Amino acid sequence: GHTVRECDDGDAALREIAVEEPDLIVLDLSMPGTGGAAFLQALRKERRTPVVLYTATRPDGALRDFMKAYDVRAVLEKPAETDAIIAVLEGALSAEA
Repeated sequence: GHTVRECDDGDAALREIAVEEPDLIVLDLSMPGTGGAAFLQALRKERRTPVVLYTATRPDGALRDFMKAYDVRAVLEKPAETDAIIAVLEGALSAEA
């Protein structure tokens, strides 16, 4: 029941969000161009859109601090099973309601 839009880098995502704000953002920290961290910093200057990180990086203290500072709802570790992805995304969306 959701429409999914994909962007190749953080700049493209910021342009897309300026046109239509999504209900949720799934963010890879390792993007070309404006990477995930810079994208999230720019996003938080203007919007509180829920964000879920999708990353190969295990959540350590530094990543948890980053997530807290930028109000990241959850992290999915790559690779993730479809059921886990759905559960985390539904949880992040319901936390917003």
